Amino acid sequence: MDQSGRRIKIVTDSMADLPPSWVEQLRVRVVPLHVLFKDRSYRDGIDVTHDAFMRMMREGFDEGVLPRTSHPSPADFVAVYEEVARQGETEAILSIHASSEISATYQSAVMAARQFEQVPVRVVDTRQVSMGEGLMVREAVRAVDAGEPLDAVVRRIEALGRRMRIHFTVATLDYLWKNGRIGRATAFVGGILQLKPVMAFEDGVVTPVERVRGRARSLERIAEIVAEQTGGHGDSLSIVHADAADDAEAFKEQILQRARFEEVMVTTLGATIGSHAGPGALGAIYVLREGA
Repeated sequence: MDQSGRRIKIVTDSMADLPPSWVEQLRVRVVPLHVLFKDRSYRDGIDVTHDAFMRMMREGFDEGVLPRTSHPSPADFVAVYEEVARQGETEAILSIHASSEISATYQSAVMAARQFEQVPVRVVDTRQVSMGEGLMVREAVRAVDAGEPLDAVVRRIEALGRRMRIHFTVATLDYLWKNGRIGRATAFVGGILQLKPVMAFEDGVVTPVERVRGRARSLERIAEIVAEQTGGHGDSLSIVHADAADDAEAFKEQILQRARFEEVMVTTLGATIGSHAGPGALGAIYVLREGA
């Protein structure tokens, strides 16, 4: 992804779940995480499609096999930093990453930045994940292309992060639990056969909200929360899903019956986030209006 016309180059990671069209339009460099499954390693967003990986996960679950994830090494980041620094006149590199609370990707980028001497590298912990991170990357691109200096760009994306909310539900907690990504929601584990969790991603970790009876009610409850949080009008709404396209469309309409947004999209979870949440996961990532 050529960024030669920018003096500040932007790097992110595959946990941002940027749709391929966004990667092309934004012209950012995405460093992939790796997903390890049945003795094979797949680069997130490169070696396996969403649908194929979800099929593999469903088959593996029946066999008691769950995927594992591996973050990029500092050497991986140094190699990318060297490549993007060669693209035109480079003043700095802005490296934007998923919450340090759920992945060591941010720490790898920090270590790489300390080793890299060609140009300054600013590493940002978004405290977000999936399209929460992705929207912050897009905001950074807009700010850089508008000519804002690096400090102003960072302030702008951090301000966006403070207006962002994430609520989601999963078909089963097994993936979050066994992958060690359940955060403060450990209280939800056990005795949950008939109940479905409503969870949030807050302060960089998975946080419990409540348990409700049945999937339909869990989605309805999230729609209610979105309406409450936005006051019926938000800036942006992203519905993210893992192999649940039909449910995602219905979920979107359910939310839009209660609140309106300037921008609405439906996207799939990448292999890394999908391996943590599991097939059937559905979430709403939304941005409050400024001053709300």
